[in-house]
Amino acid sequence: MAHERLTVVDMIRWLTSHAKLSVTEAMECSKSLLNAGYDSFDRLGDKVTEEELKPVVKKAKLRKAIVQAAKGLSDQGTSTGKPASPSKKSSVFKDDPRAIEIKFATDIERIKAFEMNINRAPVMNAWAAIVALRSGYQWAEALSLAKVYTELNARAKGQSLGIIQEKDNKTEPLLLQSNAVMLMGRLIPAKKVQMTLSTEPQYRAMSSDDYPVHPRASLDYLERSFGGRDQLALVLGGMDVLAKSLSQDELQLSTIPYQLYEKFRPFVEFGVKGWGAKGKLSMATVVGLAQKGNETKS
Repeated sequence: MAHERLTVVDMIRWLTSHAKLSVTEAMECSKSLLNAGYDSFDRLGDKVTEEELKPVVKKAKLRKAIVQAAKGLSDQGTSTGKPASPSKKSSVFKDDPRAIEIKFATDIERIKAFEMNINRAPVMNAWAAIVALRSGYQWAEALSLAKVYTELNARAKGQSLGIIQEKDNKTEPLLLQSNAVMLMGRLIPAKKVQMTLSTEPQYRAMSSDDYPVHPRASLDYLERSFGGRDQLALVLGGMDVLAKSLSQDELQLSTIPYQLYEKFRPFVEFGVKGWGAKGKLSMATVVGLAQKGNETKS
């Protein structure tokens, strides 16, 4: 297979199994790598460097993981070369609430006018964060929970399509060891973490390696996906309008927030062809769902 041209599915499989990227990270990187000419294992294993990948993969941590995995290809000359086990070290962020502050847009006409082509994962991540926020969690908690919620859903979908290999379920033991949080019908492994001596403990979702997921990682992912903070503010503002149209009971009923997501998520082809593909997100649709819900209740 070393000389065969890789498909998006091949690339995602390699990135998740060998470079140890999360499903959402693999989806984010796969098409960029293929479009830049890294479309065979020969090309990936041809002494690719982090500097060379800078224009293709923006995040340094992901570039490093890809290069490390590519060395395995080069050393063994096959597509099955495995990189050295990555160090189990969590990302370090300054835990400053100001670092994740974002002012949601409130101009309804500007929000309704916004649309873009994007894949479904960041849309789900943004909506899950808003649902968590309006369910009573702090913004930092909501961002952390939404990141893992999206990852668990993406992995489950990838496994159902045969794109992601099924492995030992690391989530189940984490759920037993944690203060699991229910979000949109899915249990999220989480723990209460004391961020500073002067603040109350907050929930942080736990990664598959049992590390707390920092809210900044979630926000960075959303900003990259939506093309910057200004555009993200429009998306979050529109979603917030929709979430506020729901009662607490409705927010906490798994079927309603997810059913609404299904109505506004980008349309893509069914099955493997739609995996990681982009479709149109229309904020007019999101706001329209809120207005329709309010009219029904009045």
